[in-house]
Amino acid sequence: MKKLALLPIIFSLLLISTALAAIPSVINYQGKLTDASDNPLTGSYNFVFKIYDVSTGGTALWSETQNNVVV
Repeated sequence: MKKLALLPIIFSLLLISTALAAIPSVINYQGKLTDASDNPLTGSYNFVFKIYDVSTGGTALWSETQNNVVV
């Protein structure tokens, strides 16, 4: 009887570990780079990406710089 009671717990732990393992480590992004008149820009640009702990202000939890990105 105790073995049957453990089965749902073991099954739940397996599902949780599988879900956690499936979290991607890459953030995909795309966008359109334009000037103030909405004209497309071309050339090479530096981009800084940041993730903050709150929507306004706050502390940066992650930051990455991509230099000389050709658009």
